[in-house]
Amino acid sequence: MKTRKQIIDQTLKAHEEICGGPDAYSPIIEAELIKRLTEDVYLTCEDFAHFGVKCCDAACESEPHYEMIDVILDDDRHAWVCCRIRDILIRRTKEPPSNDPEEEEKLRLWREIFNRKADPVEEQLHEAAMAAKSDGKKLFYCLLYADYKAGRKRGGKKLKALIPHFLTLPGGRPAKGCNISDPPQGCGLCLQCGAVIYEENFIPGTSFHNCRRIRELPSQRDKYRKESS
Repeated sequence: MKTRKQIIDQTLKAHEEICGGPDAYSPIIEAELIKRLTEDVYLTCEDFAHFGVKCCDAACESEPHYEMIDVILDDDRHAWVCCRIRDILIRRTKEPPSNDPEEEEKLRLWREIFNRKADPVEEQLHEAAMAAKSDGKKLFYCLLYADYKAGRKRGGKKLKALIPHFLTLPGGRPAKGCNISDPPQGCGLCLQCGAVIYEENFIPGTSFHNCRRIRELPSQRDKYRKESS
């Protein structure tokens, strides 16, 4: 578990390590975290490591103040986690369709651009999770779905044997709900880290996302060396 202050301090430190110190985005990150983190302590992704689900880099690394989710657990504790852990806690596989036709059209175009066709195995696991009668079975299929999406071959038999133990640990019962952010209008997705790009988080003087992966590109490293010399 982490305190509210620890989450804020660690998030700012991670951002400022990327940019070499505080920048114009630092106070925006801090203000958003102060607004969203209303509890004294939170469970974090590390507290759900027993599920064996890899964290989402876009949420945990690039835009955590907007992309991380405050999940309210069954015992009223709060968890500050990425979308992949959130999906396990609320027993979800595929994200439900948006009520916004514009968002659905953007998603359709994204799938078309990246040639993302329907995956029959993914659909089968999703349908099994939706049809599950007990929470243990729903958790099993949600974890199997997450394993499949991550390319992890844990195996159904091994996973099924772990479910009774998982049900006794944090996240062993379905969460009550989630509190999400209300970010500004995005400007697209970063092709390097996968996070949503906002106008306020461009590298100054560029149209590039201010994330670690962009800043570590050889062309960007050379530019920083020249500017600092």
